[in-house]
Amino acid sequence: MGKSKVINLAVQDIGMGKYQWQLFVLCGFGWLADNLWLQGVALTLPSLSVEFGIDESYVRFTTCSLFVGLCVGAVFWGTASDMIGRRLAFNLTLLITGVFGLAAGGSPSWVGVCALFACLGLGVGGNLPVDGALFLEFLPFASGNLLTMLSIWWPLGTLIGSMIAWGLIPNFSCDPATQICTKENNMGWRYLVITLGALTFVMFLCRFFLFHLYESPKFLLSRGRQEEAVATVHAIAYKNGTKTWLTSEILNEIGGHPEEVAPDQQKLSSTEIVKRQLSKFSAQRIAPLFVNKKLGFTTSVSGREKLVTKPQEGFKPDVCHQSTR
Repeated sequence: MGKSKVINLAVQDIGMGKYQWQLFVLCGFGWLADNLWLQGVALTLPSLSVEFGIDESYVRFTTCSLFVGLCVGAVFWGTASDMIGRRLAFNLTLLITGVFGLAAGGSPSWVGVCALFACLGLGVGGNLPVDGALFLEFLPFASGNLLTMLSIWWPLGTLIGSMIAWGLIPNFSCDPATQICTKENNMGWRYLVITLGALTFVMFLCRFFLFHLYESPKFLLSRGRQEEAVATVHAIAYKNGTKTWLTSEILNEIGGHPEEVAPDQQKLSSTEIVKRQLSKFSAQRIAPLFVNKKLGFTTSVSGREKLVTKPQEGFKPDVCHQSTR
């Protein structure tokens, strides 16, 4: 049995407790922020078109800029979290989103808005891969369904974004029929974006100051920091009001497994680490999803649902706006 499997077994024996439930809420913030911004950005399109004089067929590239950031963020943070650790990535994603979200509210041009939305997308895009992987590493097998239940935060993000927009945009925006729309008369979308940025920043503060996140024991083990990995498991057990049998001596008895990192491997450059991570991607990892007809059909339908509904959510508010005119 490898060391990582022993770590897994220790986490299973600790069971579901206070630490995992707190982590469920804080990881849920990432899911919430994902749809919060997707909905919020889509609801700004009519106001952006009027204020900056952008044709309605082109203003939709605002949402495209967000999607570019989301795609880059998902790829980047998925790899970066294996280099810098889950803990730092977990906090940086919401921080980046909040900072650029606040900045977008003061943008003087449409191009600036698109650029800042792309930058905040870089942060939002990392929430799902980082938060999901982190939560799963601390989750007992018996409570594995909670990973799926994180999805309940998605509609909550849509609801919050829509309610805030409903209270701000109609009351602080130019009439769509007006020929001249100044910034002063069209502050609704700015108030919305600033509010969403502030809300995201508050979620970051909750993660950083109100909760002590322990680094992933598996990540520590992969970096040869065995003592810290054991200490982390003990800290989680203590927070859950229980104890663990895991010790460094038990892991030392295993020895000679891939989880033990040689000194020369610990000094790999960032480029070498990235190449090593990318080399792990292969068709063999995807093949089990199509091992039989039922699983293959489920995988295909799920993939289609993500590819189709996600863009729809970003453009649907603007389409509805056009249909009511």
